[in-house]
Amino acid sequence: MANITTKPRINKFDNLKGLAIILIVLGHMTFLTKYDSVSLIKNFVFIFHLPIFFFVAGYFSKIGPDEPMKAIKRILIPYLLFCIIYKLFLHFIIGKSSGILFIQPEYMLWFLISLFTMKIFLPVLNKLRYPVIITTILALLIGFAPFNLGYLGISRTFAFLPVFMVGFKYKSYKNIFDKKYPKLKEILNNNKISILLLIISLIICVLVAYKFPLKVIELKHAYAFKSTIGVIIEVIKRFIVIAMGIIVTLLLNKVMTNKKSILTQIGKNSMAVYLLHAYFITSIKTFLMPNVPILSTSGLIFLVFAFVSTAIIVLLLSRNVVTKYLNKFTDGTYDLIIIIFNKLRGKQNA
Repeated sequence: MANITTKPRINKFDNLKGLAIILIVLGHMTFLTKYDSVSLIKNFVFIFHLPIFFFVAGYFSKIGPDEPMKAIKRILIPYLLFCIIYKLFLHFIIGKSSGILFIQPEYMLWFLISLFTMKIFLPVLNKLRYPVIITTILALLIGFAPFNLGYLGISRTFAFLPVFMVGFKYKSYKNIFDKKYPKLKEILNNNKISILLLIISLIICVLVAYKFPLKVIELKHAYAFKSTIGVIIEVIKRFIVIAMGIIVTLLLNKVMTNKKSILTQIGKNSMAVYLLHAYFITSIKTFLMPNVPILSTSGLIFLVFAFVSTAIIVLLLSRNVVTKYLNKFTDGTYDLIIIIFNKLRGKQNA
């Protein structure tokens, strides 16, 4: 969800991000209740909403001397700022304690530190002979770690590395694929076939969402070491989740329109939606849910409420004015840090 500054903007990728951020907000809304039907929706969207973002982020990532500082300004500074802000919000407004500042990312902030880590290590990852295969193996192996990898989003950094690298290598891989398999390329260029493949993939995702627990789909928990067969099954399940996330993302990228739509506006301002929607959902959970019993006793009413709330939150936070002042805040903080750093360095050199 890092801001993309390519000119001209490619509407298709903004549309992809617009769809993804709607699913993310909706997915987070579903945590407010435990109805089976709602849990199925939660599991379903969690398979591919974040892969879309990591794919787009990888697609627009570059390797160069200026890239680390860009990543610090666009990703790390917002991460640090909103770690502080959300912690203060939880303490003073919600009345709730939270984890270790910066080390245990609050709510949705793990995405930023994971994306920052990926971008910083991209020059190393790019030197791998088979980056997608190797990062997929790493994503499977990280589940064997016998300690908490929630710190700094480490577990999901490894888990989503494959789709990030698919995005980064997409253009070169596509060129190789098109030259090597011209007939298959012609088949996939048929939009009807791509849509059919997408529908089949989404049906498979529904089955995965129904059969697999959220603990597996979230890709952040270690495997349960109950038996050798049990662990092997968990590895296979993780691979299926990762693979389906990549497949659905690639097919959505294939069929997504490049025309401007409401998704374009939402996707262009998706960073603001991502950073700020948690305050709405946490407030709903704390102040509204306990005082409106019908939301907890009727699954259908809750679903209607969840969809309507998602629409309101997304449309409100995706306004240009919100992104404008959010950027002023984060960029101003970055500039202030640079000024202070330069002054301190100047005193040391004097």
